[in-house]
Amino acid sequence: MLVEDSVHGVIALPTFIIELVNHRLFQRLKTIKQLGLLSLAEDCKADHTRYEHCIGTYKSAQVHLNALRRNSNYEPELPEWCRQAVEIAALLHDIGHGPFSHNWESVCGGQFDHENNGLLCVDEIFSEAKSKELVSLRDDYNGRGLQLIKALIAGESERLSFPMMAHAYIFDIVHNSRCGLDVDKWDYLRRDNQQLNILSKDQMQFDEIFLNARISPDGQRIEYRYEDYHLIYKLFVARWTLHVRAYRLPKSLAFDILLKKIVHRSQRKLLDLRGDSSEWHNFNDDRLLQLIASDPQAVYLNSPDR
Repeated sequence: MLVEDSVHGVIALPTFIIELVNHRLFQRLKTIKQLGLLSLAEDCKADHTRYEHCIGTYKSAQVHLNALRRNSNYEPELPEWCRQAVEIAALLHDIGHGPFSHNWESVCGGQFDHENNGLLCVDEIFSEAKSKELVSLRDDYNGRGLQLIKALIAGESERLSFPMMAHAYIFDIVHNSRCGLDVDKWDYLRRDNQQLNILSKDQMQFDEIFLNARISPDGQRIEYRYEDYHLIYKLFVARWTLHVRAYRLPKSLAFDILLKKIVHRSQRKLLDLRGDSSEWHNFNDDRLLQLIASDPQAVYLNSPDR
């Protein structure tokens, strides 16, 4: 299966990845806007979805893994089941997002975390697995593959019941809790800026950070070139700029507060929905707007005359 992507071009998906992409919980991501309420608040055209970002992060993980292998004189080589786990974790890392992405976490306060919720979704997806690769990751060696996928999504190696030994560095790829340089950030910065058109091409030139990285001699972490320090700085400046000029614009933040008040006033039961509920499968942006439509203030979320 070939997927046309606005950032990466054509992405080839193997059969077992296609099975994951075709699952109803992954298809649901087509109806979850990447930038949440921003497109409603600012009338901008940035209406790309978590679906696109997750496939892009999968591709970014592939590219990063290939670069690490190319740049590192490191043994032992990463086992195939570990590589599959990294790629799947990248693909499914945002599977647990609620309606309007991070805005739903704000609505729920500290009661909802999209990564922890995503682990429930991952369990459901793998409970229905059919391809031999997915079944092997779920069942072989007491399910070590599935356990690794979930630990990589959470960015917590301590979740594992077994030591990674020579390959602990893979925890820096999808959710890098050590320094924040990971393929999730690599994809969403490029993808969001492509839609928002805020930063110039030069300001977004930091791909070499990931293309030049290597595995540390002890296999415990990923090392980045000292010569790429300015690119690392550029990446975090780009992130800060997008927060200031897009993610946290005053009207968008006001919409966030408004949505929270509406849900808490008229649909509090929604706060308890989680990925292991059948209702979650259809709980997306449009469905949430339908459920709160009767609230007198809901008109301000989607009315051009607000």
